[in-house]
Amino acid sequence: MPNKELVEYIERELRRGVHIDKIKRALFDAGHQIYHVEEAIFHIRKKKKRSNAILIGAIVIGLLLLIMILYILIDDAGTVTQGDFPTPLSDSQLFSKAVRESDVSLCEDIEDLQLREKCIIGANAEKTVYTDQERSDRLMFAEAAKKSDPTLCQSIVDGNLREQCVSAISTRKIYSDQEKADRLKFASAARNKDITLCNSIVDENIKATCLSYFNT
Repeated sequence: MPNKELVEYIERELRRGVHIDKIKRALFDAGHQIYHVEEAIFHIRKKKKRSNAILIGAIVIGLLLLIMILYILIDDAGTVTQGDFPTPLSDSQLFSKAVRESDVSLCEDIEDLQLREKCIIGANAEKTVYTDQERSDRLMFAEAAKKSDPTLCQSIVDGNLREQCVSAISTRKIYSDQEKADRLKFASAARNKDITLCNSIVDENIKATCLSYFNT
């Protein structure tokens, strides 16, 4: 279930006329994970689609009736044929198309939440508005997300993006309780810029990665 407060905040900002990209940027800067933000947005879009279902249904029925009337009124027309409906794209096809065309809007139709998150990262990484360094950072973010490896985030130069990368990936896999706790401490240390939290990590490899994070 999406975070209720996130959903209410996003809906409130949308009603105020704030663009969705600005809302997402503000949430990311505030430390919210990409997964949670996109989950809330996806929930809002689904709710909006449900509320429009009756209206859309009425429009479709009206169009069908209009087509039937036109068909009856045609005296000497040939057989009316109906074109084939396009086959909906699968999640993997939407992902490939979005990254190839740098069209992040295609990611919104992906049902799998983790794949949608990677799609958004990948599509944004290809945009030409970024500098070479920003492009490199975002490509590294996408690679880290693809491999679910937070250590790759250390190569990201931009501090805010590096923190988002660590926070988004460190808690994604299913770990043992101890390893999950260690990775949560790593994410908290990066988010709060508190190196002392690294010392409470039990796993030596994760602790070393946490400590090295503050030396980059």
